[in-house]
Amino acid sequence: MGIASAFYTALSGLSVNSSALTVIGNNLANLNTIGFKGSSTTFQDLFSSNLGASAFQGNGNPSQVGLGAMVGAVMQNFGQSTFQSTSNFMDMAVQGNGFFYMKLVNGGFGHTRSGNFTINQEGFVVDPAGNRLQGYNRTTDGRIDAAYGAVDIKLPIGETIPAVSTKNISFTTNLDASVPVNESKYTTSVQVYDSLGTRHSVMITYEMATRWVDATDSLPITDPDYAAKMLINQPNPNYKPEWLDPPTNSVPNPAWEGEFLPGTATPNPNYIPEWLDPPTNSVPNPAYNPQLIDIPNPLWRDAGYRAIPNTWRYYVWAPDADPTATASLMGTTDPPPATIGSNPPPTVPPDNINLQAPTTRWGIDYFTLAEGTITFASNGAVQSVVAKDIGDTGSTDLQDTLDNPRLQVQWDNGSAAHKYSTISADNTSIVWKLNTGIDNGANAFWLLTQTSTASGTSNSSQDGFGAGTIKSMTVDQNGFIVGTFSNGQTYPVARVAMSIFTNNNGLQKVGENIWKETIASGPANIGTANDVGRGSILGSHLEMSNVDVADEFTRLIITQRGYQANSRIVTTSDEMMQETLALKR
Repeated sequence: MGIASAFYTALSGLSVNSSALTVIGNNLANLNTIGFKGSSTTFQDLFSSNLGASAFQGNGNPSQVGLGAMVGAVMQNFGQSTFQSTSNFMDMAVQGNGFFYMKLVNGGFGHTRSGNFTINQEGFVVDPAGNRLQGYNRTTDGRIDAAYGAVDIKLPIGETIPAVSTKNISFTTNLDASVPVNESKYTTSVQVYDSLGTRHSVMITYEMATRWVDATDSLPITDPDYAAKMLINQPNPNYKPEWLDPPTNSVPNPAWEGEFLPGTATPNPNYIPEWLDPPTNSVPNPAYNPQLIDIPNPLWRDAGYRAIPNTWRYYVWAPDADPTATASLMGTTDPPPATIGSNPPPTVPPDNINLQAPTTRWGIDYFTLAEGTITFASNGAVQSVVAKDIGDTGSTDLQDTLDNPRLQVQWDNGSAAHKYSTISADNTSIVWKLNTGIDNGANAFWLLTQTSTASGTSNSSQDGFGAGTIKSMTVDQNGFIVGTFSNGQTYPVARVAMSIFTNNNGLQKVGENIWKETIASGPANIGTANDVGRGSILGSHLEMSNVDVADEFTRLIITQRGYQANSRIVTTSDEMMQETLALKR
């Protein structure tokens, strides 16, 4: 093996170091490329040939000489890079393993770590090259289901989302157990939505339940509940005698003068008797109280309404309900007149106060949607809720299985009625969630209490909303694109899909920050963030290039030295060749 082979060995060294220099240059060129992953070059030796006629030395060791080097691999570094915060809500960065799944404009699918996305004129999420981000859109029934497969993400930019009528309302309320009956009325309210997105007030008024009682002195004396208004000639606990009895029949005269002048028998011209004789043997007692008096009978009562212990009535009413149509929903066409506790008692005192008819109470026009009775236990917890059928049909659909009252109403603006149906899809009634537990027994959780603190509502809620358009969006760590709408609603409108591979180094770079799968990488596993080995997504952030300048410069120096060393082999081999040629002159 001659000098000429040294030329070729050195040339292979120059070649591999040139390749390494190209990789370093590409890394540094993409120092500021979003989502770029740097690469590094590894070398391996070429085939070695035997030195001499025998392949082995006398001691049995192989006798070989190498023929140079070659590029063994260009390895991609998929290590995590740093993040840059941005003000664009569509900028995304992958934290951890995984890629954004893209539908390419030239056909097929690709994968990228570059999350600088925008929204095109059609509402699709695209990268700068126009490739469409894949994911899962919200369905018409409000679900985002990855089981349906990834599609082009399309956001509802400029679209109006329809109104959703209220189906549930709730109040966290305490009723004052110590308030007088005539001061017990307490009203709270919530704004609900109809099918057109119009808001309406639903009011709930509570008052202590009462029953009518007759005056006890108007009952027959033979009635066991009879009680006279006054008790006659009762012992007076403050009795004092009318007269004071002194020790003698007279009282001393404070102006007394002796009958005779002192020391003589001469009569005293100023004589005044020593004792005054009053008309009686006693003097009047200034603290006099009679021994017997008439006192009010504590068992006596006036006629009127009396509180039923631990029992309240509720009335649900709405100022702008359509009376006739709502009455029809309730099963009646002729609502009876309203009566309230302050009215004169009817001929037959009512067990309940009927407020169904449209009327004015407390200066407010209203129409009653529901009424009933709430009974509390001695500890202030709800014991039972019983809705009253204010229609004529004897309905059994006044409450759900948790004893929550159902409300049926037809508003006066022509919107669809809130009507109960046993068919779930047709049931548009409003459920007043008094009980949020899983049953109406041991696992009940009531939002209503009765304690000796002022009546009040600490929280109210409902689940309807009006029509609205999207105002802003954010991306959360699970890849949900969450929209905030002009109607105050906030919910996910889409979810970003992510791909992972068995062998990331098997991916093929095709430019524009896109990788494609190969046989070596294995097929893409498509799913969602934070699931089965996939990383999370950072919204309003971009992942920067993971190229380390200091590391690249270090490799640059090493590569330069390798290239210089191999070039010296070439020049040395050339000099040796010249010496060989100079042997013959």
